[in-house]
Amino acid sequence: GGNGGATDSGATGGDVNVNINIGSNGNVGGNGGSVSIFQNGQIETALEQAHALVAQSIGGGGGSAGNVNSKVTNKQINVKLDVGGIGGNGADGGLVKLDNTGNVLTAQGMGLVLQSIGGGGGDGGSVNGSDATAKKEETKKDDSKKDDKATQTASTDSKDDSKADNPKKVRVGLSIGGLAGSGGNGGEVKVNNQGILQTGDTAILAQSIGGGGGNGGATDSGATGGDVN
Repeated sequence: GGNGGATDSGATGGDVNVNINIGSNGNVGGNGGSVSIFQNGQIETALEQAHALVAQSIGGGGGSAGNVNSKVTNKQINVKLDVGGIGGNGADGGLVKLDNTGNVLTAQGMGLVLQSIGGGGGDGGSVNGSDATAKKEETKKDDSKKDDKATQTASTDSKDDSKADNPKKVRVGLSIGGLAGSGGNGGEVKVNNQGILQTGDTAILAQSIGGGGGNGGATDSGATGGDVN
């Protein structure tokens, strides 16, 4: 499946900023088709890992979800919601069927290999929503405390005026990593052998394997620099 698109945004201007970012979801993989084989001839191989017959149906993997990268500026009230996209689900493997009446001879490889394999799930979208501008403002506040201690002798009236001119800053941030896609199911595998198998490795390997799930999206965020975080 295809990958979801990334989101890169920011809210600027205004005394109140509200920023909502949602990553795109990954697409679902395609299902593996059916495989049906009737083999009545003679197969011979000589080299290492040269298997006589391999039949596979493999489901497509789910696409990875889109990541979110967002920023907000230093305003009085910043509210931010970041949600990573959901990874696409892996697809199912199809039916694999073999009827063998022929002879199979291998020097070092396996004889008959049949596999139905589900696709792996896509990864959830990650979130990077750290507020870099808020940290800069916090640094400025620290520097201003070192400039001049004369402000400590200001009158009570001037302190009250300063509070009125600089109301408390509020920063609210919620970041949620995207859900991972689930793995696909392995399909049915059928083998009917009536032939002679002489092999240097496993004579018949028949497997139905489910796909692994994807990884959940990571989050890296912070609301800093405000009076209320």
